[in-house]
Amino acid sequence: MEGQWPKNGSPLKIGYIFSSTDLVSLDTAILKVMGMNSKDAPHISFSSKLRVGSTKYSVVGDPLPIFNFKPATNSNIVMKWEMRLRRIHPVIEKVFFGSDSPFLLLLSTTADIYYQI
Repeated sequence: MEGQWPKNGSPLKIGYIFSSTDLVSLDTAILKVMGMNSKDAPHISFSSKLRVGSTKYSVVGDPLPIFNFKPATNSNIVMKWEMRLRRIHPVIEKVFFGSDSPFLLLLSTTADIYYQI
């Protein structure tokens, strides 16, 4: 996804499949493919500091292609409010976004309407 990713971006078909047992190294490599670096995704350095994974990777197979994805934009009001609600407290996140939450249906319907306009 590029542009308003991760949820609302435009899919960009690049014709490659990437995999790894280390998701931090995979994200690091994919950022390179997207024409970005780890500064564009703070979760990578945070995960590395927690030793969830490593930012070092090795490529097996074809060399990594390099594309210039459109950078993420923050102009999406629906995504901004969702992230604000999710960060308040874990209980709030479960009430609003848990799989059994009736409010999730309302949010989903509102988002569908918003993106069709």
